[in-house]
Amino acid sequence: MTLNSGQRTALEIELRLLEDDLRFIRDMIRKPPESGLLTRYRPVDPVRGAKIEKYVDKMAAEISVLVEAFRLQPQTEDVGRIIRAHMASAWSELHDTRVSKLKRYGPVDPGLEKTLEPHILRLIQCTRRVEALVQEGEPS
Repeated sequence: MTLNSGQRTALEIELRLLEDDLRFIRDMIRKPPESGLLTRYRPVDPVRGAKIEKYVDKMAAEISVLVEAFRLQPQTEDVGRIIRAHMASAWSELHDTRVSKLKRYGPVDPGLEKTLEPHILRLIQCTRRVEALVQEGEPS
């Protein structure tokens, strides 16, 4: 049983994404994130969490079998690049909340130019600064 190059790549990518999802689920069950300013987290009850973790473990074991059977190769992920990607996404999404863009949802209160826009612009600037800081630490 063999895979061609494209099939191998597709399988590695999908299993890598699944592995990330399983890690995320396990982390969320074991230690839910702290609530923030705009998001509150309700943890999974311990009994249900234990049942979910059993399936997570079972799925991780299946991934392990496939990695071994098809000699799939791990990929090194650069945390800095992940941070940069998140900041690029945030930058784009923040631009969509600028006053000029909010017009697509209806008339905009002129006061928002002073009360909202400066905050959004500062957040946008911060996303760029985080990206720059990450990039400074990357090897050439």
